[in-house]
Amino acid sequence: MASVLSYESLVHAVAGAVGSVTAMTVFFPLDTARLRLQVDEKRKSKTTHMVLLEIIKEEGLLAPYRGWFPVISSLCCSNFVYFYTFNSLKAVWVKGQRSTTGKDLVVGFVA
Repeated sequence: MASVLSYESLVHAVAGAVGSVTAMTVFFPLDTARLRLQVDEKRKSKTTHMVLLEIIKEEGLLAPYRGWFPVISSLCCSNFVYFYTFNSLKAVWVKGQRSTTGKDLVVGFVA
């Protein structure tokens, strides 16, 4: 039980959550541009860069991040739970043995 509530599992969970939030924050404007390109076929701009510039010009500097908070909230929570579960299960299953790729795959699938 101590391995489930370990500091190491918490560190991995926080790192996974922070990493996913960082990645999504960096690439969220690209997702916004992709969505606009898919929805509006008559859009003048056809490249991602031009779509982003057009969105910023028409709707403001923060427009590419519209809808960011709900996405980040759910992503942060789900990745925290996933990485915490993964590392806790791995600690319980491996118990001092060498971890193998097969074991990691099974634990990742279960998590």
